[in-house]
Amino acid sequence: MSLRALFRPLLALVASLSLLAAQPPATRQPCDATTYQTLLQRYDYDAAAPLRAEVVATRNEVGTQVDEIRFAGADGEQVPGYLFIPPGQGPHPVAVALHGLGGSKEDFVRLAPLLGMFGVDFAILALDARYHGARKQPGVEMIGPDLGRSAEAFRQTVVDYRRALDYLQTRREIDSTRMGLAGFSLGAMMGTVLTAIEPRLKTAVLVVGGADWITIATESPVAQPLRDALPGFAWNQSGAIFDAVDPLHFAPRLGTRPILMLNARRDEVIPQHAAETLHAAATGQPLVIEWYDSGHLLPPELAGIRILQWLQKNL
Repeated sequence: MSLRALFRPLLALVASLSLLAAQPPATRQPCDATTYQTLLQRYDYDAAAPLRAEVVATRNEVGTQVDEIRFAGADGEQVPGYLFIPPGQGPHPVAVALHGLGGSKEDFVRLAPLLGMFGVDFAILALDARYHGARKQPGVEMIGPDLGRSAEAFRQTVVDYRRALDYLQTRREIDSTRMGLAGFSLGAMMGTVLTAIEPRLKTAVLVVGGADWITIATESPVAQPLRDALPGFAWNQSGAIFDAVDPLHFAPRLGTRPILMLNARRDEVIPQHAAETLHAAATGQPLVIEWYDSGHLLPPELAGIRILQWLQKNL
């Protein structure tokens, strides 16, 4: 028997294992319509509850009015934010800006003077998510080993943004029939959920987002500390924890609104498979998907202009 014949079964086994390894990770599927209605109920809130809104301070930055605001969330907790109102005759359309994990409303302050300088005619509202910015609590992170608390913080923040839309409807400077959003990273994931459940939003830009929390938790390099904190955790059986906050189940319900998704080929935070899962599940008319040859932080000179152009056109 030749050496080739002797090793043929072994070579065949190696080849089959190589093909198996080359297959993409198993993809979870969006839920059915009945399950979705159950998930949707998790975002119900009393829209008639008093907002107790106030403008804490106002300043002017190169013609842009910057209002420091706060209002009561659905659970009564105070939600701080900024409303940037561009120069010119209102009422103005508005984009809600959703920051990423570890960010805050302060991330968007540098945009204030640019509204006037570049002739942007829409306002921007930015809030602090739960456990971020002025709402940060010592020793507590939004994404941590207490997965139930993490999911609840995500859900509550989405409801806070629904209350923000209620607040915008009270501002005479704002055209509340022309509201949209731009979400970044974790904010893109929240933005997917928010857009699906909120018919008041006309358009959304979802930047470096993804879907399927289990994929992100098990494959993202930045989730390694979470995996280390939960040794032996059965991630593949944890869908019940994440379902109500997973963009996977909400992306198919974005409807006929114009949706722009921007992702990075070399993203060190959102695995490419998670981004592609979001793209495959999403709807939108049009649904525009664009990839950048960059890491998680997209080149601002390209992506920033693209986002502004999209919002100017679609709000």
